[in-house]
Amino acid sequence: WLELARITRTVPGVELSQRINLWQQQYPDYSLPEPVQQMLQQAHYQPQNIAVILPLSGRLANQGQALKEGILAAYFDTSQPREHKTQLTFYDSVVLDETEIQTLALQHDFVLGPLIRENIPAILSQLPQSTPALLLNRLEQEEVSPHRYFYSLAPEDEAEQLASYLYANGYRRPVLISAKRQLFERMAEHFMRRWQTLDKSEPSLMTFTDNKSMRDAVDSLLDIQQSERRINQLQRLVNKEIHSFARNRRDVDAIVVFSNPAQTELLNPMIESSISPFASIVPVFASSRSFSKELGNNSLRDLRNLMFVDMPWMLPGTNAQIKERVNQLWPDRNDSQSRLFAMGYDAYQLVPELTTLHYIKGRQLQGLTGQLSLDRQQRIVRRLPFGKIEQDKVISLAGD
Repeated sequence: WLELARITRTVPGVELSQRINLWQQQYPDYSLPEPVQQMLQQAHYQPQNIAVILPLSGRLANQGQALKEGILAAYFDTSQPREHKTQLTFYDSVVLDETEIQTLALQHDFVLGPLIRENIPAILSQLPQSTPALLLNRLEQEEVSPHRYFYSLAPEDEAEQLASYLYANGYRRPVLISAKRQLFERMAEHFMRRWQTLDKSEPSLMTFTDNKSMRDAVDSLLDIQQSERRINQLQRLVNKEIHSFARNRRDVDAIVVFSNPAQTELLNPMIESSISPFASIVPVFASSRSFSKELGNNSLRDLRNLMFVDMPWMLPGTNAQIKERVNQLWPDRNDSQSRLFAMGYDAYQLVPELTTLHYIKGRQLQGLTGQLSLDRQQRIVRRLPFGKIEQDKVISLAGD
């Protein structure tokens, strides 16, 4: 059984049926588990013609182009012989109309895209149910339908992973600091919701809009102001200079930050200076939205000891060969484009794996964007590794 578990979780999808058949020959007295039997009865997606629908013009053309380049990189990296390679046809979602969607559905046996959430219902309404599709975003309420899969880089998922990680590692009194922006407030909301299902408690949350309110948020969360009032009161009583350190509250065991890199660069030193020298260090956690590969050494020093989740593609020590080629081809690519390139690469790699991921729930695919699995809503779930900033460099942590 351990051997079968290893086979179903690690053997590539194209080889899986053959390896399971060998297992059956080796252990003829044992029946396969029902999910494995169901998986073997289903044909794996091996499309001959894939329609890729991306925004290739207009305001999102750069994002669409980065995804296209990632898909093509995976296409040329595959070991499939050139004469048997799948045919890719790219369509610009900006100029695609309903008639063209119906036509391309007849000409292709798999659809990849679109990227824009608002375009998904129109695409799905024109696709025959028998045409499988991997949508590069997700809807608020996805209807679970055969052959329909959703893959996005949703920041809310990172917030929920942070909550699960902290709880699993014994943290019980986290506090949250969030920039007052819709994206970051939504991430904080998802963290809180996940935390309440795990611990039945509600962490403290403070938001900020500028540098002053940022300082006020830190002081309020750590109860610095109360300590400073006591120091001032004592100063007035003795009427002479007192050398003192404000004391922070001691029940906080983790601080979670939802903000952009520039804001986090200001927040992290504020938090560090607000921890009393008599108190234990309180670790600071963040999402990928707080990190940028474009940060200089001075910025990294301001972010020292920060721990954050991010896709393996953005962390050092992984995928060295692909990174070297990509950096030669696109040396000036920004963070957003780099992440979308990785998403495009993984999207193409996922196509032949979708059936297996659907039936084998413990199965994961190690991708550039994380460890990928499939949930009950047919959504790709990413499990991200942690990075940590030490002095003026980023290191990858061994795992959680």
